[in-house]
Amino acid sequence: MNLHVQKHTAIYRFEVPVDDRWHEHDLTGPMLHVGSREGAVVEFWAHHDPGAKPARRRFRVYGTGHPIEPGLCYVGTTADGLNKALIWHLMVEPLPRCTCTLYLATQPPIPESDGTCPAHPTPGPAYGERGGAA
Repeated sequence: MNLHVQKHTAIYRFEVPVDDRWHEHDLTGPMLHVGSREGAVVEFWAHHDPGAKPARRRFRVYGTGHPIEPGLCYVGTTADGLNKALIWHLMVEPLPRCTCTLYLATQPPIPESDGTCPAHPTPGPAYGERGGAA
């Protein structure tokens, strides 16, 4: 992903525990990377724009071979941070106009969609607004 920074912004780190639960985070920009430095926590880094309206997103971690609910968007995959024996997959609930290929494989097409999956957003005025950037 190319991210052209045009004003003062930052990159923030977020954590999603590996616990079969949903976790919410407020994002103001696209997700950039998924990793793990601890065994039971998946981390992701996202662009943060302090002037943008935050979008509340729901994340969950799935293990390899575990059933994944239909309609979710894939964010990324990482090995656990301790011994690299387990592989975790971070998923996010889609925005109303998501066009992520994993989401579309499980859902009917979204008419006139101009948004994208939060893992692959299009630059726009406000991250997370309906009908604009994801």
